[in-house]
Amino acid sequence: MPKKILILFFIIFGCNTTIQVKETYFGGQYCSGGSDVKNIPFSRPLPFARVDHLLRSHGHFSFKSLMIANAYGILPLIEKMEELEKKTDYKDINSPTHLEFVFTKNKIHEIIFLVSTDLTGTVSELNCYSDRIDDIIKHLRYSENQRITQFYIAAIVVGGIFGILSGILQWASATVQATDSIIGGLAVGYISYQAYQVETHVNYLDAKNVLKDIWYRPHETEIFSSPVWYLLNHPTERKRRVPLKQMSTILDILISRWLENGYLGAEGTSERESLIQLYFSRGGVHTIEQLETRKQMVKQAGVTVNLFFQDLQNFGQELLRHN
Repeated sequence: MPKKILILFFIIFGCNTTIQVKETYFGGQYCSGGSDVKNIPFSRPLPFARVDHLLRSHGHFSFKSLMIANAYGILPLIEKMEELEKKTDYKDINSPTHLEFVFTKNKIHEIIFLVSTDLTGTVSELNCYSDRIDDIIKHLRYSENQRITQFYIAAIVVGGIFGILSGILQWASATVQATDSIIGGLAVGYISYQAYQVETHVNYLDAKNVLKDIWYRPHETEIFSSPVWYLLNHPTERKRRVPLKQMSTILDILISRWLENGYLGAEGTSERESLIQLYFSRGGVHTIEQLETRKQMVKQAGVTVNLFFQDLQNFGQELLRHN
């Protein structure tokens, strides 16, 4: 009996349900593309009042189109094109005014191509981060499933061993046989229970955390290009008689979605403080569920930037309506 108790002791205390996977370092250049679009010196955006002025005085372009134009330094060209359009005599296509109008319009189309390239690069980078996290999750799931399988096999083996021992000890007293059965049943039950308690952890470190700037919103960012950052920090629509500072920005809406989905725990709790530190710093020890949450937040950021393509397409269509 002492030997069987020692075996049971070894089984119970040898069942570690926490799997520590080696540190995963996510280098800052892992998802960096080869494009230098972020380094293109786009003209700085004009004051928001200029967007309002064009929106009210002309009405040729929607608010979202003007925001795209202002983010990428196109707004002065639009203002110039609007003035040239008033002076252009379309009967004389070779007039200096008309030629300058065509040149200005072509210049805008050239910048629109760069805008598309910038947005594509940003979305691709965010998708890369999301896919990379997903790869880590799949690896952790595999390790977790392997450990669960080991527990189930152990339960079967232990059950078999105690069954054999019970048969060998049939000549002993009924009390000893009953004790064997109880101990064996407890061991099998405990190991089976442990299979449901397996939890995998990984020390996930990210030198270039794409979520950090979204949460803290610094004036300048190393994650996004300046134009994309400008768009993210401004509203998606212009509400009349509402000051700019009182309108929800795109980042406001994105972060609200995270909070509503419960990604950061309940407000005012220590859980929220620890999750903010985990997701918006250089990283730390994550469970699989926490990595899933991180992946979802990165994916939602990518979807948000991807919506700018629709605004860009509408801008191009509105531009075509000008002769």
